[in-house]
Amino acid sequence: MADNKFDVYNDDAIVTHTEAAKEDGTTDLSISGLTAETTYDKFSVAYTGQTGKTPIPSFTTAKAAAVLMTSFSLDKTEITGKAGDVVKVTLSNIQPANATNKVVNIGSSDTSTATAVDNGDGTYSITLVKDGTTAAHWVAADGGGAKADLPITISEPSAG
Repeated sequence: MADNKFDVYNDDAIVTHTEAAKEDGTTDLSISGLTAETTYDKFSVAYTGQTGKTPIPSFTTAKAAAVLMTSFSLDKTEITGKAGDVVKVTLSNIQPANATNKVVNIGSSDTSTATAVDNGDGTYSITLVKDGTTAAHWVAADGGGAKADLPITISEPSAG
């Protein structure tokens, strides 16, 4: 029986090498460093030290798993102001930094009291509409569970 040690080639370059077979005589081959959602068709395999290569059938790598957002930071812990004010809130420090989808949706508990708009640049405009209390809510669009709430307290503008 041949020694089950193999070299895996991409064109003529060795890209990986196996050192030992499993107890049942089979050998698992794995190739690292491949790009997700890419078709490869130039791989082959040969017994270590042998020149005869066997082509590996063309294959396409799977789509990379999504990296979900776990947290983010806001530059405020609460909003207070007078009706008519517009308060800017900045979102930062998305974690992990390599999150696949960095979109965060915003809403208001009571849009008759305060409205919230995504400015598209990591900032959000909160318009204080009328006297009262409500909250603004941020939720990661990827379903990873990252969220934040800011209480909003609005007073009537001074007469003047």
